[in-house]
Amino acid sequence: MNRLTLPLARRAALALAGVATAAVLAPAAAQDALPTREIRLMVGFSPGSNTDLLARVLAEALQPRLKRTVRVENRPGAGGGIATEAVTRAVPDGATLGFAAPSLAIAQHVIGNLPYDPRADLTWISIVASTPVALLAAPNYPARDLRSLGEALRARPDTRCGTPGAGTFLHLATVLITRALGARCEAVHYVDLDEAMVDLQTGRIQLYANLLPVSLAMIREGRARALAVGSRERHPLMPEIPTVAETIPGLELVGWFSLVGPRGLPEALMTRLERAAVEAALSDVTVKRLYALGVEPVGSTGAELAATLRAADATWGEAARAAGLTTTN
Repeated sequence: MNRLTLPLARRAALALAGVATAAVLAPAAAQDALPTREIRLMVGFSPGSNTDLLARVLAEALQPRLKRTVRVENRPGAGGGIATEAVTRAVPDGATLGFAAPSLAIAQHVIGNLPYDPRADLTWISIVASTPVALLAAPNYPARDLRSLGEALRARPDTRCGTPGAGTFLHLATVLITRALGARCEAVHYVDLDEAMVDLQTGRIQLYANLLPVSLAMIREGRARALAVGSRERHPLMPEIPTVAETIPGLELVGWFSLVGPRGLPEALMTRLERAAVEAALSDVTVKRLYALGVEPVGSTGAELAATLRAADATWGEAARAAGLTTTN
């Protein structure tokens, strides 16, 4: 069993024990090496997006643990790449961190001349949380599930699918689903999530693959209809919605959200940030808030984050190539 699939309580104990052991090896004075100014948490998507919502939950939980103000700074664009580049160029003193969306593992496969290397120019600190994709349809769209969606798309290949940007995690998730159904749709890329959700509600676009934090309210209020959810099993907050794998066996679409820093963070500072992230993600208050959003708290170590992203790199690199989106850097 992979450690990231362990029950929450056991996972929390293991994570905290691991970082506590590392902390013993670091000089006590060095663990307090954070600058006295506020910490900027860079987010590559607009306010109100899935990434932004989860970053704000983490920022609030980190503040008492780091004894610093943690301020979310939104720099949307390039599928999260503008914010990521800002992190890679920051001084490695802990004052600038990044809240990485799932698209981070995809960027090098779909963006030409990427100005940073996600694998070499960042310090991996912790996977904070994960949440599945929900494939949303406009309220008046005729499809009710993935099987009828395949029929509708084959009949109307000009169906418009919204995405948060070309080559992003959610764009490739849409491509994987539609290709597996033997169909396609016309991608419409947005920077402004609010605009995309209004267009979905009014039928200007017909489909949008989104993550649960933003999707739940729309589904509950009837502003969109969920056709499928990308988790391995039906989600407890939406047990009536089938999984993608029930129609497309083996296809699981879950996004990871991670705390990262610039390359070169001192080991003792990395240890302190890792421990704070684990404690923040698995605290009672955070767990309750995340579950209410349809999000699974994780609280991994930095080594586990690196291993997870290596696996994701291969998976999404192959998906990008299959979708014809690969750009050679």
